[in-house]
Amino acid sequence: MKKLSILCLAVCAMAACKNDTGGATTNTTETPKVEKVADGLYCFELEEGSALTLIELTVKGNEVTGTQAYTTGQDTDGSAGTIKGTISGKDIKGTYTYVVEGSEGTDNVSFTLDGKSLIEHGGQQDIVYKEGPCESTMGQ
Repeated sequence: MKKLSILCLAVCAMAACKNDTGGATTNTTETPKVEKVADGLYCFELEEGSALTLIELTVKGNEVTGTQAYTTGQDTDGSAGTIKGTISGKDIKGTYTYVVEGSEGTDNVSFTLDGKSLIEHGGQQDIVYKEGPCESTMGQ
């Protein structure tokens, strides 16, 4: 009788744990919607003392192109170049090709386009650019 009671308890416990959906499967995890940045022109600036950085980005689908210009506000040369990359949600990954003091360079860049600011990742800390003027001749 003791064995029968234990067996009944085990069967009842297993029946209580069983999740019967009538053979249908349910997906309890929802895929989060990734907010997409609208196609268009986005312009940002960063002032640090007498230095000024201007970034102009054009988003078209998942492609991003643009320019970046840096002026020191001093007698030394600044730098200017182009940005080319892709965007997924708000995250931009690409390449910045530039000229500084007559030498050409290329860096990988990573940004987040967040409302009215552009956040650059990659250094010891993020750099936040605020919405700024669009300069159609920037970098020329």
